Amino acid sequence: MVALQQADQANRLALLKQGEAMTELERQGRARSERAEAAVAEARSRSARDYHAAAQVMLEPTPSADACEAARRAFAEELRRERAP
Repeated sequence: MVALQQADQANRLALLKQGEAMTELERQGRARSERAEAAVAEARSRSARDYHAAAQVMLEPTPSADACEAARRAFAEELRRERAP
Protein backbone atom coordinates (compact mmCIF):
# COMPACT_ATOMS: atom_id res chain seq x y z
CA MET A 1 0.00 0.00 0.00
CA VAL A 2 2.84 2.38 0.81
CA ALA A 3 4.44 1.64 -2.56
CA LEU A 4 1.17 2.47 -4.30
CA GLN A 5 0.91 5.77 -2.44
CA GLN A 6 4.52 6.59 -3.29
CA ALA A 7 3.90 5.78 -6.96
CA ASP A 8 0.76 7.93 -6.92
CA GLN A 9 2.66 10.80 -5.33
CA ALA A 10 5.49 10.42 -7.86
CA ASN A 11 2.97 10.47 -10.71
CA ARG A 12 1.31 13.58 -9.34
CA LEU A 13 4.67 15.29 -8.96
CA ALA A 14 5.63 14.33 -12.52
CA LEU A 15 2.32 15.68 -13.84
CA LEU A 16 2.81 18.90 -11.89
CA LYS A 17 6.31 19.34 -13.34
CA GLN A 18 5.03 18.58 -16.84
CA GLY A 19 2.28 21.14 -16.42
CA GLU A 20 4.77 23.75 -15.25
CA ALA A 21 7.06 22.94 -18.17
CA MET A 22 4.16 23.25 -20.62
CA THR A 23 3.15 26.57 -19.10
CA GLU A 24 6.73 27.85 -19.44
CA LEU A 25 6.98 26.66 -23.05
CA GLU A 26 3.69 28.39 -23.87
CA ARG A 27 4.96 31.59 -22.22
CA GLN A 28 8.18 31.42 -24.23
CA GLY A 29 6.20 30.80 -27.42
CA ARG A 30 3.99 33.83 -26.78
CA ALA A 31 7.07 35.96 -26.08
CA ARG A 32 8.70 34.82 -29.34
CA SER A 33 5.48 35.52 -31.22
CA GLU A 34 5.26 39.02 -29.75
CA ARG A 35 8.89 39.72 -30.67
CA ALA A 36 8.28 38.44 -34.19
CA GLU A 37 5.18 40.62 -34.57
CA ALA A 38 7.15 43.65 -33.37
CA ALA A 39 9.95 42.86 -35.83
CA VAL A 40 7.46 42.55 -38.69
CA ALA A 41 5.83 45.86 -37.73
CA GLU A 42 9.25 47.55 -37.62
CA ALA A 43 10.20 46.05 -41.00
CA ARG A 44 6.94 47.28 -42.52
CA SER A 45 7.52 50.74 -41.11
CA ARG A 46 11.06 50.90 -42.47
CA SER A 47 9.90 49.55 -45.81
CA ALA A 48 7.22 52.21 -46.04
CA ARG A 49 9.78 54.94 -45.27
CA ASP A 50 12.17 53.54 -47.88
CA TYR A 51 9.37 53.28 -50.45
CA HIS A 52 8.35 56.87 -49.75
CA ALA A 53 11.96 58.06 -50.08
CA ALA A 54 12.35 56.17 -53.36
CA ALA A 55 9.12 57.68 -54.67
CA GLN A 56 10.41 61.15 -53.81
CA VAL A 57 13.64 60.48 -55.70
CA MET A 58 11.67 59.30 -58.72
CA LEU A 59 9.68 62.55 -58.70
CA GLU A 60 12.80 64.72 -58.85
CA PRO A 61 13.63 65.94 -62.34
CA THR A 62 16.95 64.70 -63.61
CA PRO A 63 18.97 67.38 -65.38
CA SER A 64 19.81 66.54 -69.00
CA ALA A 65 17.78 63.36 -68.80
CA ASP A 66 15.96 63.86 -72.09
CA ALA A 67 17.54 61.16 -74.26
CA CYS A 68 16.13 62.59 -77.49
CA GLU A 69 17.49 66.05 -76.75
CA ALA A 70 20.90 64.63 -75.84
CA ALA A 71 20.99 62.57 -79.05
CA ARG A 72 19.93 65.60 -81.14
CA ARG A 73 22.70 67.70 -79.63
CA ALA A 74 25.31 64.98 -80.15
CA PHE A 75 24.22 64.50 -83.77
CA ALA A 76 24.19 68.25 -84.41
CA GLU A 77 27.69 68.57 -82.92
CA GLU A 78 28.94 65.70 -85.07
CA LEU A 79 27.47 67.29 -88.21
CA ARG A 80 28.99 70.65 -87.28
CA ARG A 81 32.45 69.08 -86.94
CA GLU A 82 32.10 67.18 -90.24
CA ARG A 83 31.02 70.29 -92.15
CA ALA A 84 33.55 72.63 -90.62
CA PRO A 85 36.38 73.61 -93.03
